[in-house]
Amino acid sequence: MKTLKTLILLVIAGTFLVFSSCKKDDDKSDPGKFTYDGTEYSLKGGFLEYFGPNSANDGYNLDLTFYTPEITVQEVLGFPYATGNGKVIYFWMYSSHSDGLATGNYVFDALSTEAAGTFVSGYLDTDPNNGVFVDFESGVVNVTRDGNNYEIDFDVIDIDGKNISGTFKGTLKYYDESETK
Repeated sequence: MKTLKTLILLVIAGTFLVFSSCKKDDDKSDPGKFTYDGTEYSLKGGFLEYFGPNSANDGYNLDLTFYTPEITVQEVLGFPYATGNGKVIYFWMYSSHSDGLATGNYVFDALSTEAAGTFVSGYLDTDPNNGVFVDFESGVVNVTRDGNNYEIDFDVIDIDGKNISGTFKGTLKYYDESETK
């Protein structure tokens, strides 16, 4: 009888241990989020597209794109193509590094000098299937990089005066499009 009680207690304790240590897939958090016009959106991921050096300045053109979970990113001829009913955030940036974004603040450059540490254009695409987007007219993107891991915060104003701010933490897929420019 004592052995049966011990066995039952071990089964109960083991069951508790198994279920208390398991994580649900729902516990997995998104790598970021952003707020636009009072609504918060989750970010699913992001990628970088390298277009090569700028001949006028010391910057390298790296376009940064983030997307929400409703977006599917497919590779078409080896390059990213986003479709779906979600949101896409895009920054045309210039970095001092060609292999990714260097750590630092990237300030909106309305004069398009294309200097390292700037972004010359950007937009929030609210409907990628139909090309509905709003351009940015000012702002800053703060990048912290450790190897292939990034922490990126952005705070921009669109042409309608609305604030778009967000954060991303994770890796960014890198596409070398320098031969296509």
